[in-house]
Amino acid sequence: MKVISTEFHNGHFWHRDQVTGVAKRLVFHNGSEVVVTVNSDQDLYPEDPQNIPYAELENPSQADEERAAYFASLTKKAEEKKGQYFEALRIMKRGEVLFFQISAGTVHTNGRKKRIVSWFEVELLEDLYLTRKTRTGAGTVADCKCVVRRELDQRLTFFEPVYAYSLNDAYSKTYVLYFNIFGKGTTNVYTHFYLGSQEAGPSEELLEKLRKFKKQEAARADSA
Repeated sequence: MKVISTEFHNGHFWHRDQVTGVAKRLVFHNGSEVVVTVNSDQDLYPEDPQNIPYAELENPSQADEERAAYFASLTKKAEEKKGQYFEALRIMKRGEVLFFQISAGTVHTNGRKKRIVSWFEVELLEDLYLTRKTRTGAGTVADCKCVVRRELDQRLTFFEPVYAYSLNDAYSKTYVLYFNIFGKGTTNVYTHFYLGSQEAGPSEELLEKLRKFKKQEAARADSA
């Protein structure tokens, strides 16, 4: 066992050489067993300040109505201002799920390197809306509170839910939390988020399928 005196700053452990005074980050191998000694409980956050769970909705139906009213008000304002346009369409409901995968790191199998692929399930905590500011073209998904609820294949040794304010944020935070040593967590949600269900898991259909207003309008007309 080796004892190293460190300080924790900005997500890293730092060790300062007593002779040279030069500080260096401690970078641990995955699976390293480390004994951490703290001066008091005040040195520890009760929970990650960057990943605080959203409060449970007291009245989910009212929250859905308020969100719909918000997008309706933006549409009305655009209609009242000449030369402006805004349109919103609900494409998924609160409680529905999406899936994304992260391919990062490698594992050695029979002398060959193989990329590690982990699948994650995202639960929507609000209705997901598609918006656009022109009468034509694909829409853009609006920010939507969500939570990365589980890692499907249990490839990770440890997992905790990741709370986010948008789909992009969900992917980015998950990448930073679990794969930060492999790169940066940016993606195109339309081509990397998959439709599916909690029971069946991810399908082969991408979020891109729900991105066009005309297809959604036709689907609504058929169901009416």
